[in-house]
Amino acid sequence: MPIRHEDTKPHQPDGEFALHSSQCIGNADSRPLAERSQPTLVKWRLVVALLLICLCAVSGFGQQSEKVDRSKTDSAQTPRAGSDSKTSNQDNVEPARIDIGDEASETKPALLSSVPVVRTTRRATSRAQPGIEKGRPASFSLYFMSEYRRDEIKYTGKPTLALQFPSPVPPFSVPDPPIHFVPEAFEPNDEQFVSYLSATFKDIGLGRLRLDTQVSVRYSADLDGTTAASPFLGIRDAFVGRRIFEPLTFFGDLRGLSPEGSSTKVSLRIGRQYVYGATPLRVDGGTLSIKHPRFSLDVFGGRRATFYSDPGERGVAGENFVFNATEHTTIRYDFAHYIDNVHTLGVRHVLGESWMLNGSLFMIDTDPVDLNVGATYLSPGAKTRVTMNFLEKLTSNDFIYDQSYRAFARNPENQIRFRFFPLPPTGQAFDARGRLNLGLVNPYTQFNVDGYRNLTSKVGVGGTVWVRKINSRRNEGPFDTSFQEVRANADYYPSAAFEVGTEYRYRHLSRADAEDAKFFDDISLEGEKTFHEVFANAAYHFFSGRLTFEGGLFYRRFDTQSRLISLKGMDAISYNAGLKMRIARDYKLALEYGFDRELSFLNPDIDYTQGFRVRFEWRFSR
Repeated sequence: MPIRHEDTKPHQPDGEFALHSSQCIGNADSRPLAERSQPTLVKWRLVVALLLICLCAVSGFGQQSEKVDRSKTDSAQTPRAGSDSKTSNQDNVEPARIDIGDEASETKPALLSSVPVVRTTRRATSRAQPGIEKGRPASFSLYFMSEYRRDEIKYTGKPTLALQFPSPVPPFSVPDPPIHFVPEAFEPNDEQFVSYLSATFKDIGLGRLRLDTQVSVRYSADLDGTTAASPFLGIRDAFVGRRIFEPLTFFGDLRGLSPEGSSTKVSLRIGRQYVYGATPLRVDGGTLSIKHPRFSLDVFGGRRATFYSDPGERGVAGENFVFNATEHTTIRYDFAHYIDNVHTLGVRHVLGESWMLNGSLFMIDTDPVDLNVGATYLSPGAKTRVTMNFLEKLTSNDFIYDQSYRAFARNPENQIRFRFFPLPPTGQAFDARGRLNLGLVNPYTQFNVDGYRNLTSKVGVGGTVWVRKINSRRNEGPFDTSFQEVRANADYYPSAAFEVGTEYRYRHLSRADAEDAKFFDDISLEGEKTFHEVFANAAYHFFSGRLTFEGGLFYRRFDTQSRLISLKGMDAISYNAGLKMRIARDYKLALEYGFDRELSFLNPDIDYTQGFRVRFEWRFSR
């Protein structure tokens, strides 16, 4: 995949990008959640019945099976709809595949853009607490990453779709509207600097207590400036000096708060932290964690921390509760309050040595949103893995992105005001829920099965079938439609030094003819009809992995339609190459290059884009 211009973060995004997206007044329902349609009594009965069936099933599987290694079955997923920017820590329904290189600091751009987004049942905010060792010496670890990026665009000299021409206005001439000569819209390159630092102190002795601390920060800057109409414009350019400093986390964990010798472990985390559970949020506050042999409980609260906006709502509170009902059955309930109340109830049961069953219900306030039932099979020896999931979207009262997107922005540069409509214009700012022209998340039924098989120690193959059907076809939109998707992938490891991975994906979207739209501005039937995608990547390691050459290729061919035109056989291609060197045990240097040739019809002024990156990493511990 080519190196994209947008920054990638090593930590969980907080969903604020929704406040900076396309500022167009759309058809998203901006009414308060309580005023929208409530689930019917029949739907509630369906929910309760399915949950009772799930609970009865898992309770009947008793103690007849042997205890299995839980780490084998932690890969159970819960597919759901939404944006891929909900959380960077989400589990993936993708088959196991080659992970080239060590990317501890940042997430590389995915080769496939429409990976199924999943809502998983989060683990507790604080990890399992080890036993207190009074004699253990304190330790310190440091990770530092610094990266230089250069992105370039090669222009064709043609105008953009907005009829902007890449040349100065000729002398003594006035261009005819809507033609505009805007040379600053064609900036050819952009240079950036990005750095990330994380430091951790562990096992600092405070009498019988132990203290762990962590701090992580991120800094990014535009090195060469950006013109007013540049395609490289981003959120960074809105800050003074085109620089952003982000204190991501800064907290301390105080362990050993329970009486000495007690089987219950109590710890307290204070400071800036990420909280996970029913929804992910960055919070300045505290988390109290209680670990008991039969259950674990995290209670958190504080003030939501943001970098790019000033939301009117800040208060966050919630809990994560996990109860080990039996040796093989776990029940989990997560709750979070931020503007709305969000609940997740999940059940997981290990059946025998190879099967795990799971079910979950996701709710916003009193509205049931997602009902999921799934199963995972892992063969003895772990050569075969099969994951099956059934998901029912019960209502449209879901978040378009995550729980934070509905926060009202108080800073004026991040607001939209009614200056033209309704009539007469009010000039008042409106709620951020109506900012994105994405429409509602329509109820749907979805099923997917994903499998992977290691044929030999060197060859593995897998595949996925994914089907979604919108319950009411008349409610389908350009971003919300029924589809069928098939994937096939294979991995090959001819030697310890060489590895190859490939995948083919086909998706068919069940769209009606765009000409059937009743109104000229109706875009509900516009978009892709089918697409084929192929990608491959490979890596070769020299000197016991101290030097690695890697590369990848991506090709996409698709058909799309609109009210005015139908396009068939559109192509896009990209490739990337890289060199990684482990200079010493704690030092790494990486060089990367990416090339991307996008759609010439949709981007007539752009021939291709390319990017260069030089990254240095240093790890230190003692």
